[in-house]
Amino acid sequence: MRHLPSNVNTNLFLQGNATMQTELQPEGGASEEEESDHFPSSQGIAGQRRPTPANDAMPMVTNLMERLNFDENCTSLVNPLFAVPPAQQFMVSVVLQVATLQRLGVVPAPHEAAPEQFVYSNAIRQTLRQKAREIIVFEDVEAYTCTQTVRGLPIRHNPLVLMMAYLESQTPTFKSENLPAGWPTNQLASQSVSSLLRLLLKHERGSLRNLLLTNVKEFHRRPIDGPVPALADLTHIVDWAMSLGNSLRGVTAMKAAYTATVKVRLAYIRLEVIHHHLNPNPANTLSQWEIIDSRLESLRRQSLNYKQAFSRLVVAADRTLFGNLEFANMQPGAIMPPSKSQIQQEIPVIKTATYLPF
Repeated sequence: MRHLPSNVNTNLFLQGNATMQTELQPEGGASEEEESDHFPSSQGIAGQRRPTPANDAMPMVTNLMERLNFDENCTSLVNPLFAVPPAQQFMVSVVLQVATLQRLGVVPAPHEAAPEQFVYSNAIRQTLRQKAREIIVFEDVEAYTCTQTVRGLPIRHNPLVLMMAYLESQTPTFKSENLPAGWPTNQLASQSVSSLLRLLLKHERGSLRNLLLTNVKEFHRRPIDGPVPALADLTHIVDWAMSLGNSLRGVTAMKAAYTATVKVRLAYIRLEVIHHHLNPNPANTLSQWEIIDSRLESLRRQSLNYKQAFSRLVVAADRTLFGNLEFANMQPGAIMPPSKSQIQQEIPVIKTATYLPF
C-alpha cells in the first residue's frame, strides 16, 4: 500500500505555497521539462495574489460558476472560501470532504438509525409476503430478478419495483406503523426496506420453483406420488400453496385469476425449471431465474408472430409431456423450452392455425 509523503499537502485549496516542495508523481517520475509544461513553479504561485471576488483574475472562475449554474446560495458560500487564511485551509478542506462523503452516503448522519435496529412485525411480513406471491404468480413481469437489461437499461416492471410501488401507495399511517422512519427519502431506511423485500421475493421465487417441481423432485414434506401434473392441476396446486389462507378459489375465480397469459407463463417457467434441474451446469454462473429473465428479455424484442409461435410450442409441449406419465417414465431430453429453430418453423403456421386454448 502506497503512502503519501509526509510533506504532501492534502489541502483542497491552491497548494502552490513555498512550504510544498514535493508533488505526487506517477511511478518513475516525470522530467523537469514535463513538469514545466503543465505546472507553474511553486515560487510563481507563491507570488500570486490570493483570489477574491473583487480580483481582476476572476473572470475564468466567474464563468465556470455560471456554467455550473451556481445560485446565490452557492456563490455566497464560495466567495468567502477564496479568502480563507492558509492556517485554516486544511481544516476547512476536511469539513468539505466530510460533507461530500455524507451526501454520498458514506458517512451516515448521526440521527439515522441503523437498518438492523428496525424490527418488522409479523403482520407486515405476512402482508408483504402475500403481495410478493401475487406479483410472482400473476403479474406479467419483464424479469424476476434482474433490474436492468443486458444493455444496461432499467427494467421498470419487475417484482422489486412493483413491491416498492405497493408500499408507496399506502397511507402515511400504514407507513409510520410498519416501516422505518423516514422511508423512502432516508437512505438507511430505504436500504432496510429494500433488503426485506429482496429477501421475501427470493423466498417466494424458491417456493414457486419447488411447486413447479411437483412429482419431479421429492421434497421432505411432498413425496412423488403420481404423474407430473397437467397444467390445470398445477394451477390448483400453486393456488393452494401460495395462498396464506390455504383456501382454494372457486371455478369462476380460478378462471379469472389464471388467464391464458398466466398459464403460458407458468408452463414456460416449469419447462425451464425442470430443464435446469435435469441439466446442472457448474460452469454456468447464471441462476435459473436469470436464465428465465434473459429469455423473457429476448422475447420482448421479437415480433408478435414469434411470440405467438413460442406460446403455442410451450402449450403443446406441456400437453404432450405432463399429466399422464410419472417422471421416472419420461424422456428427460424432451423436457426443454422451445428452441429458436422450432419457433422459426412454427411461425408460418401461425397465420393458418388456431391458437391452442386451455
